[in-house]
Amino acid sequence: MDIVLGRLTEASVEYQNEYIVSFGTNGRLIIRYWVFRKREEQSEDDSSEYVEKVPPTGLAITLNGQRYAYLENSFVKNAMQYYHFIPDTMFVQAECGLLSERRRKELVRTTQSGVPIDKKTLELIETVLRDIVTVDVELFGLERKRIRKTLVESTINPSLKRLDRKRARKVLIKLNADELEAARCPGD
Repeated sequence: MDIVLGRLTEASVEYQNEYIVSFGTNGRLIIRYWVFRKREEQSEDDSSEYVEKVPPTGLAITLNGQRYAYLENSFVKNAMQYYHFIPDTMFVQAECGLLSERRRKELVRTTQSGVPIDKKTLELIETVLRDIVTVDVELFGLERKRIRKTLVESTINPSLKRLDRKRARKVLIKLNADELEAARCPGD
């Protein structure tokens, strides 16, 4: 595990991945992400203080492992517009240590002065994250698994929130429609 999540146990992590994106002379950006098991799915001995005190969702922008900025989970949800169940349990790290010196200085200067990270940098990270999760087949499979599990639980457990059932059905219908459309238009 990376330094950002060093105190989390492996038992709480359901899936993790890392991508390195090259920007030519501007260096490289490392995007790491972890999807955590829902609280009820974690083992009883997994009672890490870090998980309890700091919700492991959102996005941390780091420079050589040191956190320079933290963005709420709404940023991750916006970037993952086609995912509905994963972003609530996902933590993303954008490691900027391999960016060019000029880009790193801009990032450090902006965050240390208390000025929010510039819009251009946020848009870049959001675009990169969106592109990455779009091609991550295992992450998509995990999303479908969670949708189906929610639907099954809704038939077994009537106390499951009605909103969760409706959301799961709506997403599943959309996913099935998208698959049918893709099958009709091969090569697109």
